[in-house]
Amino acid sequence: MNWTPVGDRILAKKVELEKVGSILLASAAKDQTIEAEVLAVGPEAKNAKAGQRVLFGKYAGMEYGSGEDKILLLRDEDIMAVSTA
Repeated sequence: MNWTPVGDRILAKKVELEKVGSILLASAAKDQTIEAEVLAVGPEAKNAKAGQRVLFGKYAGMEYGSGEDKILLLRDEDIMAVSTA
């Protein structure tokens, strides 16, 4: 199903972190992932663009779906940082 965010909303998919450099993360750390890839942005969103990776607070946004199809709906103000690389 295709979704288009409205207003300042950002549609994203969490990125599962397995390794950071040469450090393997524990499963407890993976449950607290705060990085996501932006899939689409609403017309009023200013902080991110589709395809970028963003950091957000642990309790920010709303998750929808299950398993591999799980997506995250964030507000533009929930974005704390945007990847430049």
